Amino acid sequence: MVAALRRLPLEQQTLLELHYVQDVAIAELSEVFDAPPVTIRSRLHRARRQLRDILERDPGLARSVLAREERCA
Repeated sequence: MVAALRRLPLEQQTLLELHYVQDVAIAELSEVFDAPPVTIRSRLHRARRQLRDILERDPGLARSVLAREERCA
C-alpha cells in the first residue's frame, strides 16, 4: 500500500495517512489544512479515487497489496 500511496501528491498522501492511519477527524484535518470540512471531505474523496485508479492501472501492485493484507489478517 505504501508504494501506491507514494505515487500520490504529497498533500493527498498526508491527508490519507492522517485520516486513516492516525485516525485524525475531519474537523482536525480542517484546521491542519486550513480548509472547511466540506473541502477536506472532497479532498479525501479525490485522494481515495486516485489511489484506487493507481491500483487498477497496476495490477501487480494491487496483487501485492492484497497479498500483504491477507498475510496480516
